[in-house]
Amino acid sequence: MIRQINSYRKDTLVYEVNNLPTNNDLIRIKNAILHKEKMHESVNLFFRINSKDSLILRYLEKFKMDLNKIDIINKVVYITKRNSSKISNNSIAIFAEKYFNEKEVNKAWKWVESE
Repeated sequence: MIRQINSYRKDTLVYEVNNLPTNNDLIRIKNAILHKEKMHESVNLFFRINSKDSLILRYLEKFKMDLNKIDIINKVVYITKRNSSKISNNSIAIFAEKYFNEKEVNKAWKWVESE
């Protein structure tokens, strides 16, 4: 399940991922992105993954392909429990994405804020 968390940046959607996302979770994220499109030129996504389950990363990889169809996404951040947890680069993303471990949250926000 994915839970949306308040973000101090109006152009950034923040989600906490504790378990395998459902299709409804992903639909809610897409709808939130499309809603933000009305107010912002671009949208950033910030995923805090609180599980070491590799299936979550594989599921987000599939979701990443769907996100490529939404051209207002600027940056996507993945905060993971392990340094080595990365979503594979099997697909080409049209947005910038970066992976950080849970101790690098401030560094992740600085990257989102950079141009």
